[in-house]
Amino acid sequence: MKVNNLITIDGISGAGKGTLAKSLALELDYSLLDSGTLYRLVGLIAKRLETSDSKEIAKELNSREIIIEFNDLKNLTEVFFGSERVSEELRSEEVAMKASDLAKNSYIRNTLIKHQRDYFDSNKGLIADGRDMGTVIFPQAKWKFFLIASIEERAKRRLRQLKEVGLEVNMPTLIDNIKARDEQDTNRDISPAVPADDALTIDTSDLSAEGLKNKVLKIIKG
Repeated sequence: MKVNNLITIDGISGAGKGTLAKSLALELDYSLLDSGTLYRLVGLIAKRLETSDSKEIAKELNSREIIIEFNDLKNLTEVFFGSERVSEELRSEEVAMKASDLAKNSYIRNTLIKHQRDYFDSNKGLIADGRDMGTVIFPQAKWKFFLIASIEERAKRRLRQLKEVGLEVNMPTLIDNIKARDEQDTNRDISPAVPADDALTIDTSDLSAEGLKNKVLKIIKG
């Protein structure tokens, strides 16, 4: 049975999933699951521990409470690992690449499945943002969207995001990183970033954030 108040937003990196998910959650008063943040946290742990051992990483992940909050005033996702605020560290390209690499690991993915499914409260509704929300985590969702965009547009968006938090990276490096991440995310054996059979694919290259939100709301509300 399909669940009406469960919306999944999957897609490739930089296609606008996070922005759309946040705006829909505010508009509909639903909870928000930013699964990419959980994977980035895994990447950060791997970086800190200087290991790729999945069991060691999972043990550290489960050792503290994970709190993810959306700060509407700052338009930022705040992340706390235990009592430590790690929001800025999670935004680095190094952590993003480690997260993408570790997302291929079945032990890591299985560890995070319960974390993600626990976010859904049928009385509240949920917007789930990620790579496999509609295919693996919430296949029962009625509304499934898969976002794509050109590499050039995604690189521009990522560059703006990094500058906003004081990080610098040149465009050619950014494009190379995005291409490498696409290769990892779409071709991995476990939960590749591909649309669910019943998902609607939207190219966001020429859509503003507001335009994309309105387009999705029109579909949902009929």
